[in-house]
Amino acid sequence: MCAFVWSAIYARATDHNARIDKDNARIDKDIVYLYLCGIEMGDPALHDRQIELAKQLDAVSASDFLIYRAKMRAAYCNNYPFTSLSMFAAGKIQQKLGLTDPAKDYPGFLLNSIRWGMGFSGALLGIACLLVVFWSTRNNAALTLATFAAVAAAALLYLYLPAPFLSWILHSLPLGKEVTLQRITGLELRAWLNPTAAFSPFSVFPRCLTAMLAFAAFSLRWSGRSGSAYWVPLVVCFVHQSAAPILLGIMICCDLAVQPLVLRRRAIYVPILLTVATIALRERMFSTLGFSWGLALVAVVFVAGFAALMILNPPAQVRSFWRRLNSWRTNSLGALHIRSLRHWSSFRSGGRCS
Repeated sequence: MCAFVWSAIYARATDHNARIDKDNARIDKDIVYLYLCGIEMGDPALHDRQIELAKQLDAVSASDFLIYRAKMRAAYCNNYPFTSLSMFAAGKIQQKLGLTDPAKDYPGFLLNSIRWGMGFSGALLGIACLLVVFWSTRNNAALTLATFAAVAAAALLYLYLPAPFLSWILHSLPLGKEVTLQRITGLELRAWLNPTAAFSPFSVFPRCLTAMLAFAAFSLRWSGRSGSAYWVPLVVCFVHQSAAPILLGIMICCDLAVQPLVLRRRAIYVPILLTVATIALRERMFSTLGFSWGLALVAVVFVAGFAALMILNPPAQVRSFWRRLNSWRTNSLGALHIRSLRHWSSFRSGGRCS
């Protein structure tokens, strides 16, 4: 049932973001870019053409904006291999089966490649995430109920609550709407309820799949499987690479603040090091944004050294803070967990919850 609902949501999101009519193709340009990146991955020689385009723009003294955009597009194309290759593979399958001839009907061919590639692969990844989420919480009734309620509430809000207009949020659009702190704050608060198709975990963009992967990672972490949770950022490297270091950093910071002793486990070092190495080997954006690898290495070494110091030999003030935090968690959250288990047991036995 869960798989069917998830597939229906993804099918609706895919059809909404990739539409076509008989006379005019209307497909989101960012999704077309993802498809073209899949073609480039299938033929790496095409990447040289993107680099050549940036050089030619520079040679004819084009605007800085056009040159920067060309360089960024070229550098960013390996950022979403999962979605891009899925759409590229869907196009190849169409041709093999003779369903659509791109020479005769390229708009239809492009739409089907995007729709089936992005929708089917996104649905599979989403179902896999949900299976991991509910499998990891199966021995904790309170966590299972909280997880199910969170997924259900997010899905209902995404499907039925009108999404806020976040494009050009700092401009006077739509007409008659001035840029004020109250307006921006209101839009941001509405985005917590429905983050729009571009950011919702129930949509088809790579950053949306990353949101659901993050949900799976924290479900594993909440269920006491921190070692397994740290493998998720490595998966994110092949879904939305720019989000992988963000997710990894957030997870490490959360553990440093709440359960630092977990980071002493050797099983956690392996996925962290593999994720960092994968990001370093595949990253193309540092030079485009003006950062040097030397500066990035210094930052990583500094953060890693500080984290190691806090874990291996924390100051007395840090130890005292961790003890107080652990005591608060045990007294408050532990009691809440016991009450939830009692209510759940009463519900299953057919009794009334007092």
